[in-house]
Amino acid sequence: MAKINMILTNGFDPDIRVYKEAKYLVEQGHKVEIFCWDREQKYVEKQDSIVDGIRIIRYAIASQPGSGFRQLPAFFKFIKRCQKSLKSAEYDYLHCHDLDGMIVGYFAKNKTAKLIFDMHEYYESGRMEKFSFIIRPMVRFFQNKSYKIIAVNNTQTQNMREENIKKLVYLPNYPEKTILKNIEKTDSESMRITYSGYVRDYEALSALMMAAGNDSRFEVTINGDGGCYDQIELDAKHYNNVFVTGSFTHDQIADFYNNTDVSFCLYNNSDFNHKTAIATKFFESIMFLTPLLVAKDTAMEEMCMKYNIGYGAYDTVEGIRQALDYLYQNPALIEKFRENMKKIQFNFCWETAVKKLDEIYMS
Repeated sequence: MAKINMILTNGFDPDIRVYKEAKYLVEQGHKVEIFCWDREQKYVEKQDSIVDGIRIIRYAIASQPGSGFRQLPAFFKFIKRCQKSLKSAEYDYLHCHDLDGMIVGYFAKNKTAKLIFDMHEYYESGRMEKFSFIIRPMVRFFQNKSYKIIAVNNTQTQNMREENIKKLVYLPNYPEKTILKNIEKTDSESMRITYSGYVRDYEALSALMMAAGNDSRFEVTINGDGGCYDQIELDAKHYNNVFVTGSFTHDQIADFYNNTDVSFCLYNNSDFNHKTAIATKFFESIMFLTPLLVAKDTAMEEMCMKYNIGYGAYDTVEGIRQALDYLYQNPALIEKFRENMKKIQFNFCWETAVKKLDEIYMS
């Protein structure tokens, strides 16, 4: 079996996708260590720990997530720490998560390890779109240097060279069937709209609160942590029907969905990733038979229309308000969405998709 080291530029809170990949590889008999950048220094007491057989090594190097180029000095320190640990060590693969992790891995790897570029998203969008003239050749360079490239959707193959397409392994963000406990939907007089995930799209979550806030027909819950959590928590105090809970564990997901009538999976459309990607919570919602509210003109709306499992809204306060009003006035439609979800409930499961990793580590 292989010795696999991973590079991750967050503190492994855990990062769910990274955790699931590493857990599967350990279950297959591989030895896995993850080298993490603890920017917020939340894990000073857990700099070297074991989680489900995965060794987690954290470097507490202070930096403010989302602060752009001001993070560079700390980023260079993280590279040096990884170089010190990895340059002369013996291992077979260096599995690098996202573009920043790939940069670290390229400079930190030993002479013999094979580089794996795990692309969690499309990098020429959002705040980085204006730097696409730098990002595109950078991504291409690291793809050229990779042994294998992991992608979550076809959009990421744009501008990819033919020889690099041959290296591709697709691994979508599907949920695990193991999180699926008994589906026991609870009753509520109000329609419960829930968002569970990274709290970083302030525009969309703020619009949801303004659309449904202080309206007794609705109850809004936002589960998760992230870059705009503090502001969302502050804004929520203005509404008597909005609840912000903070970070959560994998074990709580079933309870969230059992207490949800509509899963809010709508993001600001100005980000190309939001238009083309399909979030893990989208597939979780299918698994938990929870109808979806998504943004119009997106890949998620296309899937909702294909299977008739959710409703598309414009990513504005008025657009979301109109969608919620319509869904509230048409409970039979929500029930129809649920019935349709039963037909595809187990079509998008991690346990099947993750076996794609065997194409890398069993070859």
